[in-house]
Amino acid sequence: MIDQFATHVPYLAAAAALVSVRVDEPRIIELGAGEYSTPMLHAIIAACGGGLLTLDNSDKWLADYADLAKHFHELRVVSDWAGVSEIDEPWDLAFVDHAPAERRWRDVVRLAKSAAIVVVHDTEPHTAYGFDSARPEFRYVETCKRWKTWTSICSNTIDVTGFGAFCDTKEGTA
Repeated sequence: MIDQFATHVPYLAAAAALVSVRVDEPRIIELGAGEYSTPMLHAIIAACGGGLLTLDNSDKWLADYADLAKHFHELRVVSDWAGVSEIDEPWDLAFVDHAPAERRWRDVVRLAKSAAIVVVHDTEPHTAYGFDSARPEFRYVETCKRWKTWTSICSNTIDVTGFGAFCDTKEGTA
């Protein structure tokens, strides 16, 4: 059984691998630092080049990863997600797993216009995260329902519907 806080790892790893092959120096934005995503994305960018911007509204969370701050990896505290202009910049990959829950779908909608691939954690229907409101903004969406906590991979330019080969379509029960 997978840790419920890590159900995004297969999609995020696959998306990061794809962009690192497609783009010489990929740009990745991470909304919400985490035990699994932040070190993994840091290692991928360190190995293949590019840049990583990790944003979080908790200085405590970012302090846990302060040692990862490098010339290629910026970590920044956010006081108002609506005022983060970088979300609207072009990104090769965006990972969304930030708080507060009710803010998340709004930033996913913004990233639908700026990021080639968006990986979103906690996309089960009818939750405070509101992914149901953001899903129609994407041409391609695939959701991993293997575990209780769902993750979706989305794009308007890249057909990501084959990413779930590792992830059966049963409703999450773990």
